[in-house]
Amino acid sequence: MRLTFNTNKMFFYKLIGIEESLFLNVPFNFLNTFRNKY
Repeated sequence: MRLTFNTNKMFFYKLIGIEESLFLNVPFNFLNTFRNKY
């Protein structure tokens, strides 16, 4: 189960591509910085 989940996760990241993954990471990074500041 876990190996299958990891392979599916890697396939998902390869499927969406680098640009989209970075674009999705932007809001999370912003929320993390905002949470750390306040």
